[in-house]
Order: sequence, then C-alpha cells, then structure tokens
Amino acid sequence: MAEFDDDLLEGVQGRWQTAEGDFVVVEADQVWFLGDTAIYGNISVEKVEGRVVVTFTPTESKDEATTGSFSDGDKSLIWADGDVWKKLQPGENAGTATAVTSGKGHQIGRLSHSCTVELDEEGQERRWTKNGQLGSRQDMNS
Repeated sequence: MAEFDDDLLEGVQGRWQTAEGDFVVVEADQVWFLGDTAIYGNISVEKVEGRVVVTFTPTESKDEATTGSFSDGDKSLIWADGDVWKKLQPGENAGTATAVTSGKGHQIGRLSHSCTVELDEEGQERRWTKNGQLGSRQDMNS
C-alpha cells in the first residue's frame, strides 16, 4: 500500500466510482457526487494500530458514519456497509466533462459526457429542438 504518513488524506483524493456506478469526488476532506454542487459528506483518515482507516460521514444527520480500508494498494476502498469504491486513474474518462470557455478564455462551465438519455412515459427518447420538445404542439406549430 502507498504510504500516506505526511498527509493521510492524500490517498483518498480524486475521483472514485462506487459499486452502483456513481462517481464521487474527494477533495480535501469533502465528498460530493460528480456534477453535483452539494457536499455529500466528509472523509477522514487515521492510523489505527498501524492500519489506515477511512471514515465517511454523510452530511445528512440521519445517516451514520461508516469506516473503510484500502484494498489493492490504494486503488480500492472497501466500506463496512459493503460498498466498494474504485479509484479512477488519470486519463480515465468515465464521467468526465469538457470545459466551456468564454470568448475571453475564462472557464464558465462544463459539458457532461454522460451516456444517459431522457425517455418519455412510453420509453421513447426525448428529443429537443430550439422551440421545445420534438413532436410537441409548440414544435409542430413552427
């Protein structure tokens, strides 16, 4: 396992994929879902009897903290509740987005590369035009 003696939080920094396929970001001691601005929880790391123990505390007070430990070096986190987070390595593009810049070169947002498609009640793909949803009354009147 990688040594994190100088800063135990160093080993948990970055992007992770949960067992359910969600993407989480750990920066400093904060955790959030990729693309979401709300903080999902806080994370702490300490050595207990020579072993690195990671503790995740959700921001929702009704949820309890859970502990975990590294597996496969520092590439996986196995949580006491059964969840497993796999660390995304630099260059892996799962859940990434492209920066959008203004004419002056300032970053003003990000475009998601997600592969999700919005479906209507019949399971058909929803398509949008500049006038509204394709096939809607507003679109048919243009």
